Amino acid sequence: MSVKERIKEYIKFEGITTVEFEKKINVGNGYINNISKGIGDDKIKMILENYPNLNFDWLFTGRGEMLRNSSKMDWECKVCAEKDKRIEDLKSHISVLQKLIATTECSVVGDNLGFINQSIKNEVIK
Repeated sequence: MSVKERIKEYIKFEGITTVEFEKKINVGNGYINNISKGIGDDKIKMILENYPNLNFDWLFTGRGEMLRNSSKMDWECKVCAEKDKRIEDLKSHISVLQKLIATTECSVVGDNLGFINQSIKNEVIK
């Protein structure tokens, strides 16, 4: 796999367009598709400054993982944070449902008390 192919793979992984990537590293449209042999040092510097999670060795040699280890941890932290937020949202939803149940139970108990009070009054009147 060439450097150009690895850049395209990284772009796909990031979920951005080639144009967005090119703008961020300050090159013209079509730069990535026109890479034939290599990339200049200034472009390498821009890529690594703007995409610090990209593993330099992987990009230029194909060895190792696409992402630097710290980036994997950042990604995992992001996933955990998203899950934590979902858990908090669900807890909030559960709280609302518990209040609704309590209100409904009070209403049922109140209705039953009214029925019991009326029954007692009827018995007393007899």
